[in-house]
Amino acid sequence: MESHNDNFLNNVEELIRLFNKLQDKAVADGILPSNDPLIESFNMLSKNFDVIRQNMPPELLDEIAAPIKDMVYEMIQQVKEELGEAINNPENDELLDSIEKIDIMLQNDTLSEDEINRLLDKRLNK
Repeated sequence: MESHNDNFLNNVEELIRLFNKLQDKAVADGILPSNDPLIESFNMLSKNFDVIRQNMPPELLDEIAAPIKDMVYEMIQQVKEELGEAINNPENDELLDSIEKIDIMLQNDTLSEDEINRLLDKRLNK
């Protein structure tokens, strides 16, 4: 069974793969030169990702993943769309839908502290 952290890390790997593909396309189309500092910086980051992944304690990964997991998912969808890749992943769509529903419920001003905590716990465990 895949853990929450593994899923996040797999999404980051997918995003790096897509950015590499987008970078190759931009260079081939003449949009960016191959020696562009942005490309060089990204290449260095992507090459160091495995080292970062192996040395990052799971607790730290939880802290990092929580606020940006939705952003990483959205970025994957945007880059896939830009590259013309299929975007069908119903499992992630259901997860995003349920998180969005929880966010909407959290906007209710009449929720008690216990209800808010329950919703936040539910959101965190998605």
